[in-house]
Amino acid sequence: MNLPLDKKHVAFVGTFDHGSLELKDIVFEAGGIPTDNIPDHTNYLVVGGGGERTQMYKKCESMRESGKLIELTPDELRDICAGKTQAPVPVIKNKPKVTVYSTKESIKNSKELEDSVFQDKREAYLRRYGLRQPDGSRVKMDLRFERILDEILKKFEKE
Repeated sequence: MNLPLDKKHVAFVGTFDHGSLELKDIVFEAGGIPTDNIPDHTNYLVVGGGGERTQMYKKCESMRESGKLIELTPDELRDICAGKTQAPVPVIKNKPKVTVYSTKESIKNSKELEDSVFQDKREAYLRRYGLRQPDGSRVKMDLRFERILDEILKKFEKE
C-alpha cells in the first residue's frame, strides 16, 4: 500500500485552527512522522498562524532556500493526505556531489536500519499522543515490549 507521506518527516510551527494534534494525526495516518522540531532530515514544514515569526521557522531558512525543506499550509497538507494532490518533491539546488560505492549487503543493511528508525519514530508518536479513536478519544500504545517479545520468539524459532 502506497501512503501519501510514507516515511516523510513533517514539522509544525505556529498555531492551527483545530490544534496541531489533528494535523499530526492526519500525517501519521498518511504514513508520515509528525514532529515538533526540525531535524536536518525533515521533508515538509507546515506553517500555521504566526509561524513565520518563530525562531524555529527562522532557523530552517537555509533548508527552505536550498530546496530541501518544502513549506506547506494546513490545507495543502490535508489535500496531500487525502490524496487530492501529489506531495511536492524537493528539488535540492546545491546538491553536493558524492560517489558512494556499496555492496548489495550494505544496501540491504542500510534499508533495514532506515526501516527500523522509521518504526521507532512512529512508535514514539503512539506512546506520546496515542491513536485517535472514531469517538474522538485517544488510546496510548507502547509497542516496545511487543517488539522485544517478537525478537525473542524469532530467535527460538531459528534454533
